[in-house]
Amino acid sequence: MSNHILTLALIIIIIILIILGLIFYTARYSLQKNIKRTEEKLNSVINNSLENDFKNIKKLKLNGESLKQFKDYSKKYNVIFDVEINSIKDALSKAKKFAHNYKIISANNLQKRNLSQIESINKRLQVLKIELSDFEKLNEKHTKNIREFNKEFKQYNKKNS
Repeated sequence: MSNHILTLALIIIIIILIILGLIFYTARYSLQKNIKRTEEKLNSVINNSLENDFKNIKKLKLNGESLKQFKDYSKKYNVIFDVEINSIKDALSKAKKFAHNYKIISANNLQKRNLSQIESINKRLQVLKIELSDFEKLNEKHTKNIREFNKEFKQYNKKNS
């Protein structure tokens, strides 16, 4: 009888180990998919960079407060792309290693933290894009005002000639 109990206990332990193994494997697989999705979101942010917007605004002849504001925006943008995005890339690489080594909780925490950072970066870049478009609108308005001024000045000179 004790032989049967021992065999039954062994079978139960094996079944529990198989179930735990499946749970860990499934958790790891799911986590790896989440890390991949997070990397795709990061790449989307990188691909939608504002580099061209900054180049176009650099061509404008900004001065005074506008130039100061533009430099502030440039600094914010550079911090996002030079510091934050590189930090997220490193952290996601670490999360992949953790997931590969079945450090599921650590990898999951890293992935979630970086996903929220990416969402924060995306929101800040959207605001920055709006602010940069304001520069272009301001430049268009300024150019229009200069044309109107030149036109009125020419008319004034014709009347006084």
